[in-house]
Amino acid sequence: MAYTAVDKHTSFFNFLKYTGNSSTQSVTGVGHQPDLTWIKKGNGSDDWAVFSSVRGVTKDLRLNDSDTEDTATNGLTSFDSDGFSLGDWGLVNQGHIYLSHNWKGGTTSGLSGGTITPSAYSINTTSGFGVYKYTGNGSDNQTITHGLGATPTCAIFKNLDASENWRFHSTTMDSMFTKTLFINTDGGLSSQSDGIKAATSTTITLGNGGAYNTNYQKYVMYLFCDKPGYCKAGSYIGNGVAGTNGGTYVTTGFKPKWVMLKSESANYDWISFYSGLRSSSTGNSVDLVVYPNTNGAWASGDKFDIFANGFRPLISGTEANGDGTKYHYLAFGQSMVGSNNVINTAI
Repeated sequence: MAYTAVDKHTSFFNFLKYTGNSSTQSVTGVGHQPDLTWIKKGNGSDDWAVFSSVRGVTKDLRLNDSDTEDTATNGLTSFDSDGFSLGDWGLVNQGHIYLSHNWKGGTTSGLSGGTITPSAYSINTTSGFGVYKYTGNGSDNQTITHGLGATPTCAIFKNLDASENWRFHSTTMDSMFTKTLFINTDGGLSSQSDGIKAATSTTITLGNGGAYNTNYQKYVMYLFCDKPGYCKAGSYIGNGVAGTNGGTYVTTGFKPKWVMLKSESANYDWISFYSGLRSSSTGNSVDLVVYPNTNGAWASGDKFDIFANGFRPLISGTEANGDGTKYHYLAFGQSMVGSNNVINTAI
């Protein structure tokens, strides 16, 4: 059995469901102090709220739209050692069930080099994750030193000062450097020649596109590196066959805790699904999903099976399993054995 450097995925990424109290509360049980948190009301319609330590607490973005950064003084008010604290903002803490997605950074100083220096960042070389805030300079072929020690396989960008779509890039696209998907829309794979130009184990190179590098405008960038047994930016081709043994089997190399995926075809939503999130306590399939590009509540109906080393769509449509359609996904989870040679039970 393969080993992974990540002995417990909850030390670096965790999905946690909690119930709002319409007041203030501290949400615990995340397993680490997050540096990036996405929150979505599960059983009701409302926007996705995105917070990060590098932008400062109370500063929010909406994953499902192109709006600029805003301030919510009663939103996420602090990142804590085992979770986060909240005010009574409706997007994060009213009388509903909420779904939180939490990533841990780590190192916040010491980066040098590059033609653009992030004003704030938090990086973790073990998990291969970094979140960065930087100011654009409007020039082409600009480099940012990322400090991850490995080449990122997925990159996400958002302009904080202008209405620009969220950009999602993956090495599984025909070209990570000329193609993108917009997280906040149901659009298909789009061309993007002035965005991310190159990626190495030390730097990211940017063009001068408005979603990446306009002079004096501020940006946030998330970088993810594939880590065996923990994180994978992958793709698969659907086969159009529904049912338990019919859909394309997607191998991640670990049991997914959370998966976000999108068809390359236009007019189909992004899908986000979670191990153990079901409308009932029976059965093995995942039958509750949410859509990152919309503000809608979770939708029910058997959608996916999750296995020890991957997942399988149970539906046949272009949403997740269209015949011959290509899908791109970002997944996090846990293999059974960590680098300490101890079988992991926290999956």
